[in-house]
Amino acid sequence: MLSVMRCLALLHFAWGLLLLLIATYFGVAMLRALPHLSSGTAWTNVPGVVLLAAAYALPLGTLGFWMIVLGRWAWTIRPRLRLALLITHGALLLPGTLAVVVGVYSMRAAERSTASGGGLLSPLAA
Repeated sequence: MLSVMRCLALLHFAWGLLLLLIATYFGVAMLRALPHLSSGTAWTNVPGVVLLAAAYALPLGTLGFWMIVLGRWAWTIRPRLRLALLITHGALLLPGTLAVVVGVYSMRAAERSTASGGGLLSPLAA
């Protein structure tokens, strides 16, 4: 049982680190685009860019941090770990299921579009 919990902890650490890296990438990329905006001055564009960077980076960063916390709890085998895992993964089950369903329908639409001579949206489906 200990080896299963350690494997679960390592997977949560890896996934949390990946989410934190993606959040950092989004935040830095949007802030680096600030000098290249064409309308207004830099100070008038700052609030919009910061809001957009926060909208993309904060949810991913928060989820990544929480995954690392869950990994730490799994490594030390906390007493309330099972409840935290059930709540976290239960809440993420619905968005994950919806993403899979949208992907399946997009692939079907791309197949129909390609069969009728189109296929322009096939990369979007993938």
